[in-house]
Amino acid sequence: MPGAGGKKKSPWASGERRPHFFKVLVGDFKQRLKIPPNFCKHIPWEESRKAKGLKEASMAATLEGPSGRTWLVVIRRTAEGTFFTSGWPKFVQDQALRELEFVVFRYDGNTRFTAMVFDRTACEREDLMGGGGGGGGDRPRKKRGRPRTAAASRDAARPKKDSVGKEMRFPTGFSRQHLPRERTDVVLRDPGGKVWSVLYIPNTRDRLSRGWCAFARGNCLEEGDYCVFELVAAAEFRVHIFRVVEPAVPAVRLRRVTVTCGRGPT
Repeated sequence: MPGAGGKKKSPWASGERRPHFFKVLVGDFKQRLKIPPNFCKHIPWEESRKAKGLKEASMAATLEGPSGRTWLVVIRRTAEGTFFTSGWPKFVQDQALRELEFVVFRYDGNTRFTAMVFDRTACEREDLMGGGGGGGGDRPRKKRGRPRTAAASRDAARPKKDSVGKEMRFPTGFSRQHLPRERTDVVLRDPGGKVWSVLYIPNTRDRLSRGWCAFARGNCLEEGDYCVFELVAAAEFRVHIFRVVEPAVPAVRLRRVTVTCGRGPT
């Protein structure tokens, strides 16, 4: 939906906090995908009298892909956990999802989910955003606006033990395209709206240096957390944090954090 001045709104932008979770595609992901147990509190089982008191139950849900195309899937609760089951294999096939790619899911309410797909090279699957893939889904919805150029540095952001408190590596494919090739102070805006100034250093390993430690500690980042860096202006990022543990506990020792970068609409 166009915003003020005719600009497109970022899919991350919302007047209210929407819950997210991410999954790295491993194991039997082509047949079913497990929803994190701590996320299941958002699934409205209580609205179904039949499902509320049962250990095993299922409900229909809608999954929207990067292009805006939708798939009907089933959420099934079993003794093993809660999974996307029927309809999920079709989504995997149509989107050509591969092992070790990862998907960020946003819950939009009314059993509707939106998915963002990142590949193994640390980049968002742009081939899926313009209608590529998703051939077996429902009727295409209106495009959600300008595609984002993004990179997910799951491989790049693996600093040595305890080094995340000192610096954070950036995916070079993203930084060399969208950031200057000289030392620059960049702005990080955390989920609470607080602004942090961090030094970006381009080199053989582009990285965030001075100021990153304060940001990481101030936001209680822990090992396994994912940070999505959305480029919203020249040298300014909105940072979205997906925590491995909710609620976050202030870290005594900071280790590996996984970073994802994205470019917002201009």
